[in-house]
This record gives sequence, C-alpha cells and structure tokens, in this order.
Amino acid sequence: MTAQPMRVETPCTLSVAMVSARHDVAPEDLHSVTWATIHSIACPSEPFLSFLQRWDHFLGARDLGNRHGSEIINWFVDQLLSHPISKWQLPSSYLTIRTIRNPFDAEKALAALGARVDQVDRETNAHARRADDVERLGGSPARVAFARTLVAHNRERTRADQNQLQAWIQEQLETALAASVAARITDAGRWRLPVPGDLSRKPTPASIEGWFTATYDGRSVYTNDHIVDLVGEPHLNGWQERRALGNTNPAVDALIKASPRTRGVVIGIYDQVLERKKTRRLAPVVAIAFGERVLCFGIRHVRYFLSKYKGAEFIAQADDPVALVMQAGQIVGIICSCREYNDENGRVSTTTDVAERFAMAAAEPAKCDAPARTARGRARHEAHA
Repeated sequence: MTAQPMRVETPCTLSVAMVSARHDVAPEDLHSVTWATIHSIACPSEPFLSFLQRWDHFLGARDLGNRHGSEIINWFVDQLLSHPISKWQLPSSYLTIRTIRNPFDAEKALAALGARVDQVDRETNAHARRADDVERLGGSPARVAFARTLVAHNRERTRADQNQLQAWIQEQLETALAASVAARITDAGRWRLPVPGDLSRKPTPASIEGWFTATYDGRSVYTNDHIVDLVGEPHLNGWQERRALGNTNPAVDALIKASPRTRGVVIGIYDQVLERKKTRRLAPVVAIAFGERVLCFGIRHVRYFLSKYKGAEFIAQADDPVALVMQAGQIVGIICSCREYNDENGRVSTTTDVAERFAMAAAEPAKCDAPARTARGRARHEAHA
C-alpha cells in the first residue's frame, strides 16, 4: 500500500460522522483516505506504514473503505488480543536441541532461544500498541483493559519460560562439561609406555591385508597402501591369500626424499576403545616423537617392521606424514601415519600433547580406564592388531 497519510485536524476519538464522510473522493481512493484518517487519530506521531503494518494483515483490513463509523471501530476492537499465549507459542517449544553436549550446542540453543524471544516480544508489543490505538479511536474500554491484561500475562509467561530454559541449558552444559572432564581422565588411562618386546612382536597375518606390488629403484616391492616393504616378500604367513588383485602402484620412489630427517622415539601407545559396531575393532596406535612433533602409527604396521628388521629405526622429515624405516643405515621400508588421529582429549600432534595425557593419568589414577592392562584384556583388545 503506497497511500500517504493525510493530515487532518481531528479530536482524539473516531466518531461515526468522521469515518462516514466520503469527502467527495473517488471509490478507488476511499480505502486510502479511510486509513489515513484513522492513522491521524490513532497514532499521528508514528510513520504511516509502520501503523498500517500493525493492522493490515487482519481479515477485513482491505475492506475498511466500504464500512462506516461504528463498523470500523468494532472491527478494530475485534482484532484486539483475546486469549493468552499457548505453550506452543512459548520459546521452549521452538528449541530443536534437546541435549546439550558441548559449549557449541549451548551457544546454538541460546541463539535460537534469543531469536524466538525477540519474535514473541515483537508480537506482544504489537498487541500492546493495538490496544493503545483502539483506546485513542474510542473503542470499548473493557476490551482494551482486557487486552492489556493479556499482554502483561503473556510477557510474564514468556520471561518465565525463557528463564527456565536458560537454567536448563546451563545445567545441561555443566553436566556435559563435567562428563567431558571425566571422559578426558578416563581416556588418559588408555595411554601407556611400551613394555619390552611389545612392539617387536610379530603381527597376526590377518591384521595386514590388501597386498600388491609397486616399483622401487627399478624392482618390485610389496605394499598395502599403509606400508611399503622394500626388501623381499612380506614375512607374514599366507600373505599371498590376502593380495589386493588389480591394485598397482607404478612407483614409490617419490615418497623417499633426499632431505634432512629426524630420528623418531616411541613415547607412548594409545589403546583405542572399540567402536559402537561390534564387527570392527580399533587397534592401538603408537606415538613416535620426531623432535617436538609427534606422528601416530598403527601398532600393527610398527610391529611389522620391528619384527622383521631387528633394531630398525623410524626417521621423518619435519612436515612429512610419511616416515622411513632404517636398518643399519639402509632404507628398508616406508610407513604412513594416521594423519588426522584424535583421541578423546583432542588431536595428538606434539610431545606436549602426549605428556599432558600421562600427567592426567598420574594425577587421577583411580578414575582412569586402562582396558588393556591385563594380559587377557590386552590380547582381546589387540585381537586384530
């Protein structure tokens, strides 16, 4: 609607005569003239479009130009708030997050709550403004008073619902944070130092499969995409039955770069917990420090090389996720790290990360969970390692 408000000097109430007068205007302009007259009485200090938007979405608003004085007043009275806010309109009914697991969930829930509260407040304020408009138009005082009572009630219910929901979010967040701390302490107990012979034990044949050939220095070598054995055939029984038919790797020479490398030191083993799927187990990982930088490798792959090449060492470039396996100054293999490895405490990428986990386990030994401490438990946990 593009009509401009008319400046009409009128008393503070809308009389039947005022809205009955046609002002000798054309029928197509009657609607605009009626609304401009009403605006000049109800709320002349407010922009016309703002006033109009508060009313024009009600049924019959477009037909006021064809009505007369008391009919118009009664129409405005009929649009006043007549019922309290329902529970389905309260902010809590619009919250989609039902469980707060971390601070991000809490922030998201509070943002959604704030947006809904703002919307309810805008609607409630509009109802209050409509009551003021009707009062200035000379509408029913009883209906105006009742509408204002409902407005106050709705505001009180909205605030109570908001406060209750905020308290619930805070309570959920505190519970989640406490559970997170408990999980971190529990998880820290899964870190351990290797015992003698732990890493040199030969892995089970079934734990490394998918073998195929690649080319290195003009000759065929064996790989499974996680490790490359540069000397002879795999030393696992039945490896031929676990070949990946059709897989080829034309050359692995590019993985070996002639650049300075750092010798690695094993600083810990992390016993990963089982996944939810009972059909799959997670083997432990070995944290190897190359200076301050830490790379994590699957324990089965570390054992593969240390059981085949006695006294083998791992060396890695500063920013390379691939380590070389060296024995007596010769490169005998290549091993790839678990690039995006994380445990319950977050990503493990520095010696400080691993030290923090051991420190946490030492500080809270009774609360730590070490699922593979016993020989029986470790054998079960590493069944596929």
